[in-house]
Parts: sequence; C-alpha cells; structure tokens
Amino acid sequence: MAEPAVVLVPTHAPPPAIAFTGDTVTRAQAHEVTDQRTAAEASDLLSGVSALIKAVHEYHKPIKLGLDAVKKLELERERADSYPLEAVFAELKRKVGTYLEEQERIARQEAAEQARQQREAERAERGRQEAELIARGVDQAEAAERAEQESFAHVVVVDPVAKPKVAGISKRTRLEVEVVDIRQLCVAIGAGTDATDVMVKPNLTAIRQYANSHGGRVDIPGVRITRVPVVVSRG
Repeated sequence: MAEPAVVLVPTHAPPPAIAFTGDTVTRAQAHEVTDQRTAAEASDLLSGVSALIKAVHEYHKPIKLGLDAVKKLELERERADSYPLEAVFAELKRKVGTYLEEQERIARQEAAEQARQQREAERAERGRQEAELIARGVDQAEAAERAEQESFAHVVVVDPVAKPKVAGISKRTRLEVEVVDIRQLCVAIGAGTDATDVMVKPNLTAIRQYANSHGGRVDIPGVRITRVPVVVSRG
C-alpha cells in the first residue's frame, strides 16, 4: 500500500494589511450612510475592503494550490490501492450472480419437469380409473366424469421453486433511467405531472447568463426576469 502523503502548508507570513481585517470589518459594520459625506466615506471603506479581499485571496492562493496538488496525489494513491480490490469485488459478485442465475434456471427446469410428470401421471390414472369403471359396466361418459373427479382428489401439490441462496449475497433489480428524447420530456413536463418538481431542477446560473447575454430583453417561458439594483465598487 502507498505511503501516506505529507501535507505541506506554506509558512510565509500574511501581508500586514490582513492583520487589520478585524478593525475594517468593525468599522464597516458600524458605518451608517446618511448624507453625501458618509456616502463618500463608505466608498473609501469599500475600496479598502476590496483591497483586503484581494490580499486575503492572494495569501491563500498558494496554500490552496499546494493542497490541491496533495489532494490530487492522494486521490491517485487511493485509486491505486482500491482499484484491485474493487475489481476483484466486482468479479466475485459477477461469479456469484452467474451461479445464482444458473441455479434458478436449473430449479425452474426441474419444476417444469416435475409438473410435466405429474400431468402425465394424472392422465394415466384417469385412463386407468375410466377403464376400470367401464369394465364394471359404467357408461363411458359417466366413467370419464367420475375418473376426472377422482383424479382431482389425488392431485399432488408441487412446491414452488426455491431460490438458491448464498450467505451475504442477495439479488435484486435496480432501475436505470435514460433521457432518450429531451423534447418529449419537456412536453410532458409542460403538460403537468405530479413529479415535475422532482424531474426538473432549473439551472439558474445558465438562465441568468442567457438573460444577461441578451441584456435582459428576452422572454423565457416560465421565468420572471427582474432588474435588481446592485452597488458596484470601482476601487
């Protein structure tokens, strides 16, 4: 098994500006915009906060890159360790499944043969009883009816096919779902179904990008586009 990875975290000190993050947050939270002067001060605060955000991201960037590299390496090692086990696990499951299916097939064949033999035995018994009754002078039609009734009294019940079992292994079915015609699915959803909310999850990011690419001047059925004021800092 692969040796455990050593996580290396950069030890370079954060830029001095980050040390004042708490002070900046406190000032920004306490600042109220009530007139032109406080609005200008808020603009300066926005510029300072924006610069701090950039500094924080720049400081953590190499750390995240290092962790990403370590994570990638560890994932590769994990796959290398687990792949042989997962492959042999799948192969063993396949072998057991094949065995169970074959045993079920054999059991069905044996049950079918048992049922066939039972039917043959019943027919032979009816013929024997019918011949015996006719020999005793019973009318042939009556003899056939009495022989039929008598055979029902001797019906042998065939046990249902017993499914083979293997300890720790069971068989079940699962549903595989594949969209083969997206247009038909959309038509069905448009017509309304009880599962509409389950089957459809709108991609709001893609819808927003599409609306922005048209400057908001686009009609998307079922979608309401609203212009919301957003404050943009150019600091």
